[in-house]
Amino acid sequence: MGMKLSCLCLLLTCIGNAALGRDSADAYVHRKGDAWVLGSSKVERIVGLAGGRFFTSSWMNKSNSQELLTEGMVSDELRATVDGREVSGKSGGWVLVSATNRTLVHGEVELDITLRHLGLEATKSYVVYPGSSIIREWVSIKNVGSAPLKISEPGFLTSPAGSEHRSRLISIG
Repeated sequence: MGMKLSCLCLLLTCIGNAALGRDSADAYVHRKGDAWVLGSSKVERIVGLAGGRFFTSSWMNKSNSQELLTEGMVSDELRATVDGREVSGKSGGWVLVSATNRTLVHGEVELDITLRHLGLEATKSYVVYPGSSIIREWVSIKNVGSAPLKISEPGFLTSPAGSEHRSRLISIG
């Protein structure tokens, strides 16, 4: 009976994904050196760590091949005020601790990039949804040093126009 139930659950998941237009092979995360390429059939984003700086260098609408970031501009991936001074992905000094990705139940792919800057550790997480233009993201920040840190005004998104946001939803094609 257990095998029949497992097969039925798998069949229902496949039917559900097909009904929602989700192809579990559509969402992807690839690592290329110190960069990660996240995307689906509708959107592609490149996040990188170079020279201690952590940023998005490209965000492409694949339905019309339009680059969503202004040419030459990079989008800061995280920021906070630590002990009264601004610390951001673009300010530098970040060291990679780990980067892992995994496929979730409905074909979504989650990428977790953990970075360290002095006593501050930040994990930036992304979830790419198959068949859609949605890449959900959030950041977790913690003190891993021996001294207390006053962390305020955490953030994780900077729009291409430069406005700071706590969250953002971009709809593409």
